[in-house]
Amino acid sequence: MRKLTPIIAIRMHCRSCWGGELKEVRLCPTTECSLWLYRLGKRPTERQLEEWSETNDPEEKPTPIRAIRKRCFWCCNESNKSIRLCQSITCPVWPYRMGHRPTEEELTQWIKEHQEEAAHQCGMTVDAGKPASDDEIEFVL
Repeated sequence: MRKLTPIIAIRMHCRSCWGGELKEVRLCPTTECSLWLYRLGKRPTERQLEEWSETNDPEEKPTPIRAIRKRCFWCCNESNKSIRLCQSITCPVWPYRMGHRPTEEELTQWIKEHQEEAAHQCGMTVDAGKPASDDEIEFVL
């Protein structure tokens, strides 16, 4: 079982973007996407940071939560109000859309209600009886 961290949420979002295909996520050419650095489900390497700096503001320090907020801002037509009112609650990054970590209570509620839908949307399966692999996921706090 895994904890739903911002980086794992980004990984799930990227899988959803590429139809659940891990190979496509790995080969993603969209370096200008704010989530690109974290698409592999881990912190970026120095080489990846250099590549990212070529198409983004090098002064802007990338963090997973800032990346999510920036992506949500783009998705919601650059409207903070739209981010707040976002109805895409099965989006894996939805709990982090406000630019900060949700409380344990908020995250637990989201996981209980939307874990299966979000995993399915990302081409993953949810099986509470087995440990999670890269293709199966169950979240805990």
